[in-house]
Amino acid sequence: MEEVFIEFLDGIYTPGYGAEFRDDNPDAFYRQLNEFAEMYSFPKILPYEVVYGL
Repeated sequence: MEEVFIEFLDGIYTPGYGAEFRDDNPDAFYRQLNEFAEMYSFPKILPYEVVYGL
């Protein structure tokens, strides 16, 4: 997920920004990575209707 987040940041800002942000400010980077992962993750258990298309 870290690489996806870095690519996301590179797309918003400039190429290389994500890795630079991680290296320069790791506390903020990993805090924002956790927020990103929570927003863009699938639920652990999908509803029956979603699994079986009902």
